[in-house]
Amino acid sequence: MTTPRAAVAVPFDASYECRNDVYRAIIGSTARQGGLEETWQAYFMREHVTLFQRLLMLHRRVFVSRAMRYWFNRTFASQGVFVEAGAGTSESSGRIDRRERMLIAVDICAFVLEKLNVLPLKVHADIFRLPFRDASIDGIWNLGVMEHFTPSQLDRILREFHRVVKPGGRLLLMWPPWFAPYEVLLNSIAWVCKAIFGRKVEFFPDEISRYSRRKRLEPMFAACGFNLCRCAFSWRDIYSYIVVIAEKPR
Repeated sequence: MTTPRAAVAVPFDASYECRNDVYRAIIGSTARQGGLEETWQAYFMREHVTLFQRLLMLHRRVFVSRAMRYWFNRTFASQGVFVEAGAGTSESSGRIDRRERMLIAVDICAFVLEKLNVLPLKVHADIFRLPFRDASIDGIWNLGVMEHFTPSQLDRILREFHRVVKPGGRLLLMWPPWFAPYEVLLNSIAWVCKAIFGRKVEFFPDEISRYSRRKRLEPMFAACGFNLCRCAFSWRDIYSYIVVIAEKPR
C-alpha cells in the first residue's frame, strides 16, 4: 500500500499505522465511546440507500459543499494542518481548496472512513481524545456534529480541540439550529408520523444540542479557552446551518 506523501507530517501523539487507507492506533483502539461507533455505523450503512439519504447527499454535494469552501477559505490560512473532527463521508468538504493544506478526516466509525469518506487522509479515532500532539493543528472544522452531544460532552470536546489547536488556530463548526427550514420540515414529518400513524421516525441520531442563540455559546466557548468570533446564518447553504467560528488566543 502506498502511503500518501503528506502523511509523514501528520502530528500523531502515538504510534499509528495505515491499513485499508485508514490510520489506526497500533495498540488497542482509541475509538470506543459507549456504543457510538455502532450507532454511527448503522446510520452510515443506510447512506445512499433510502430516498432521504439520497436527497441529503445531493444537498451536501450541490449546496453545502460550496458553502463549506467559502467559509473554509475565509476562516483558515492557505497552508497548514486541518482536521475534520467527526468527518463522516466528508462530502461537504469535497470542494475545499487543497492548496498547501493537509486535510485529515477523523471519525469514530471505521466503516465510513473505509467505504465512504472522500478525503485522502483518514484517521480512526475518538473526538474526545484526538490522536494529535498538543498545539499541533492549525484548525478544526466539522458539519452536523456538535448537536449530537450533551453540554457536558461539548465541554470535553471543546477542551480537547483547545489542546490540539495552535495559538491563533480556529474552529469552523457548521451547527444546525432548530429553526432551520429543513429541521422544521423534518420535525413536522416526524410529529405527524407519531401523532397520526403511531410510528416513530428518526432521520438522524439524536440531536440534543441544536444551536439556539449566540449568547448560549459564548460562555461555553470562553470556559474552554476560545473567543467566539462569529455566528452566521447564510443563504449559501440554503439556511441549513449556523456557521460558528471561534479562535484560540495567541
